[in-house]
Amino acid sequence: MSANPLAGHVIPGVNGTAVDFDAHRGAPLVVVLGNRHTQKTGHEIIESLRSHPQTMSVPVVQVACLRDVPKPLQAMATRHITAGYRAQLSDLAARRAALGAPAVDESTLLNIALDWTGEVTGGFGFSAADRTPVVLVLDHEQRQLARVTEPGAFAAIRAALATTSVEGTV
Repeated sequence: MSANPLAGHVIPGVNGTAVDFDAHRGAPLVVVLGNRHTQKTGHEIIESLRSHPQTMSVPVVQVACLRDVPKPLQAMATRHITAGYRAQLSDLAARRAALGAPAVDESTLLNIALDWTGEVTGGFGFSAADRTPVVLVLDHEQRQLARVTEPGAFAAIRAALATTSVEGTV
């Protein structure tokens, strides 16, 4: 396990929020580093997590690599990401209901961080040109348990999360 690679990072979120990675201490966390090329795969990873009873309530932060977005287009990019986030929350709530799980405010389990400077994503060697998302699995102390980059990442993510479980629950 490595030290918290996200310690001290607070970056803008959607809807005027800020994503403070230190605030996620106390529970496992999945961080999905993505860009416009990896958006679909990133959503599929999150849908897989939300479709499994033992991982459906694991907090996830999607970090959008936006370093290459020109300043004049940032407001438009933010609107596009925010609209996509709202649709994603609605889809995840419907998925939870279809599984017969109790309703929750999905926005407490899924956040989107807007990495305009590339500081967070670049710190993991991820860029706007990458074609595969990087998934980080952190334990309750926010130590990195796994870095997953292969397609069909759910099994590897679930295995890493299982190492943080208590009595078989994540």
